[in-house]
Amino acid sequence: MTDGDRSSVSALAESVPRMARVIAVALQSDPSVALTVRQYRTLERLLAGPLRTSELASSSEVSQPTATVISSLEARDLVARRPDPDDGRAPLL
Repeated sequence: MTDGDRSSVSALAESVPRMARVIAVALQSDPSVALTVRQYRTLERLLAGPLRTSELASSSEVSQPTATVISSLEARDLVARRPDPDDGRAPLL
């Protein structure tokens, strides 16, 4: 096994618990929920903590445009916007 393989296996092992939490949250809010890959990646990224939309969009896992993805997750009550305490002009997710 190469170092790259070990790194990939390690990353996968670390992401499994996060994936389980995302799925559990989604299923608790609506058992019939079906997430797209982009919605799932957005939720997974937000598990680490609140982010501005621009920070979310600039991450490697989520590409622009994120507004549609965020709106669809907000409609399902899976994410919510709240004021950024450091800059009230930019909401956090």
